[in-house]
Amino acid sequence: MGEPYVVTARATLTGDGLSVARFTEQAAATGVGVAFSGGGTRAAVTAMGVLRALEHLGYLPQIRAISAVSGGAWFSVPFTYLPPSHDERVFLGTHLSDPGALRWRRGDAPEAIDSVTPGSFLEAASCFELGARGLLKGMQEDRLAGVPSDRVWTRRVSEALLRRYGLCEYDDAHAAADFFAADAQAAAAIQRESPALAGRTCHVVRTSDAMPRPFLIVNGALRVRAEGGEEVLAPVQFTPSFSGVMGAGIGTLDGREVGGGGVSSYAFDGEWIAGAPGAMQIRQRAPMSLCDILGVTSVYYADLLGDHDFHLLSPTYTYASPLWTPPAGARGVYVDGGSVESTGVANLLSYGDIDRVIAVVSSPAALERRGDDIVVERQVGSLFGIREWNQKHGGYARYDAPGEGNPDYAHNQVFAADDGEFLALTRAMGAREAAGEPIVVEQTLRVVDNPKYAVTGGRRVRVLWLLLSPAARWRAALHPAVSLRIPPSFPNIPTAITRPPRGHVHALAQFAGWAMEQRADALARLFAAG
Repeated sequence: MGEPYVVTARATLTGDGLSVARFTEQAAATGVGVAFSGGGTRAAVTAMGVLRALEHLGYLPQIRAISAVSGGAWFSVPFTYLPPSHDERVFLGTHLSDPGALRWRRGDAPEAIDSVTPGSFLEAASCFELGARGLLKGMQEDRLAGVPSDRVWTRRVSEALLRRYGLCEYDDAHAAADFFAADAQAAAAIQRESPALAGRTCHVVRTSDAMPRPFLIVNGALRVRAEGGEEVLAPVQFTPSFSGVMGAGIGTLDGREVGGGGVSSYAFDGEWIAGAPGAMQIRQRAPMSLCDILGVTSVYYADLLGDHDFHLLSPTYTYASPLWTPPAGARGVYVDGGSVESTGVANLLSYGDIDRVIAVVSSPAALERRGDDIVVERQVGSLFGIREWNQKHGGYARYDAPGEGNPDYAHNQVFAADDGEFLALTRAMGAREAAGEPIVVEQTLRVVDNPKYAVTGGRRVRVLWLLLSPAARWRAALHPAVSLRIPPSFPNIPTAITRPPRGHVHALAQFAGWAMEQRADALARLFAAG
């Protein structure tokens, strides 16, 4: 890392209330938010396909916020910050309503799925650098070049997904040389108040009349200690304006309670040495960058690579709650956002002006039937306080009852479930699957208090769920030569496969967009509400 310097930052306190309107005037004045789950390249391409369909249907300008986890952020971060020098329509690609138009051939036409257009996100999603061999090769080279072990993963994922768009810069000490902000006005103010950042590149949210960018929330997690001494995960939000643990009552880091708010994103990795929350003096060696947040949210892959003689790859950053008293700062270990809550819905609902949600769940496995039960991805059930399905315990059970399940999902409930809401959702999903339709289901749900995510209960929200799972009608519509090349498990590409074949990537984007478009009626109701 480089020599330390001091920047001026501002605190964002959860107690003052969270709303998208508090942080940006650029986002749509609606209550619609989209949550893109984790799931590596599968999730990234699914997010692309869904957003492309929403743009095709004219709804993109009406989306107020996007909450993205892990693979969902792989797409959402470059989409949000795409520089004007890159064509946003080429980046997003073309939505096709008819699956029968797809052809397994190369060429520039959107129906030619065995090729990718230069400049499109699919080019990044299928690049060599993102595959297992490319990642391992790059990580070995980084280690030999002296890149600190806790920055190797952030470096690799950023080289694959951000470098091509000019969103990734490093200095000679392998530290981030750039930072990000909400807009050009904010960037200028930051560099004026913090001369140490003057001259550095600041990436700002793309301004576009054709494709206005929603407010972006990237999900991460911080390892902390619970009251009983066990390790738990605190959810972290990274936004264009601030970053931090917005919830409360989760645990401690270095003996102090985390949470309660965030600090200016560029200053997130630093020690609070002086000043009040309105003018915090933060000492750091490198600003928080897009490379950092993209690496944190998807560091699950670094754990997988631990078997290949790579150790201590989880990113570490200095954390300081704005509720602490300076001097304050403790080194913390950050983990994949999906390790604590993989849908992105919980952090999205911390914003009080979000009352309609499109929840895109890029499940690694298709919907299953176990007797009378419909088994769906465990991350969905956790939002209702329901454990993953377990035959030994009689199927589904609540987290407040004895049983098994991911302990980090135990306090993720944001939706009421006392009247069978979760089972109603699984039944509706099962009915869609049985009919050969894409699993897109609408619900109206009551939000419950969840201090871990700074969610205030009491309001009712409309939710349109999209669960990634095969749809017989889509398969039947394919040209026979295309259908033969699409595996039976499609679209549930394994999370560990970070570089699927070009044709599968292209087909997945089209499948996700098609699935969304099939519920045009539900979308119309969602966007008309409120």
